[in-house]
Amino acid sequence: MSLDYYHQRNKVADTFALVQYLVDNAEAKNLTVCLPSSGKTLLPQDMYLLPLAVAESVHASEAIIIKETTKISSFVPRSDDPSDGYMPMKLIAAGMIEDDFTDFLPRDQVKASFEPASPNKPRVPIKDYSYVDADRILRDLF
Repeated sequence: MSLDYYHQRNKVADTFALVQYLVDNAEAKNLTVCLPSSGKTLLPQDMYLLPLAVAESVHASEAIIIKETTKISSFVPRSDDPSDGYMPMKLIAAGMIEDDFTDFLPRDQVKASFEPASPNKPRVPIKDYSYVDADRILRDLF
């Protein structure tokens, strides 16, 4: 498979540009970033720490998960009391971040990694997650 085909199928972003985009847009777009290998989760108000977190952890490939909390209601109730309403829907994109570039997975691969299926058990959906291609959350970056 050629490198051109690979880059057409997956979204690839310059890591420096991605980090700057996330820092600049985290609060306005309600973005959360998780770097699971290093155990770091950054909420929108903490996104200014992302450049340091990436510098400390990206000496090899590391997973990155970007979550945008939307104003759309999911089917998950906030509590047992129906008057409390429903949890907001979260858009999920994920990939591998490296020193120079970040390679995002297509949404079907992201879904498969969050909701794995096994031969003995059907896939259990996370009802307040919507798996998307990275360009849906990072509109101005690609």
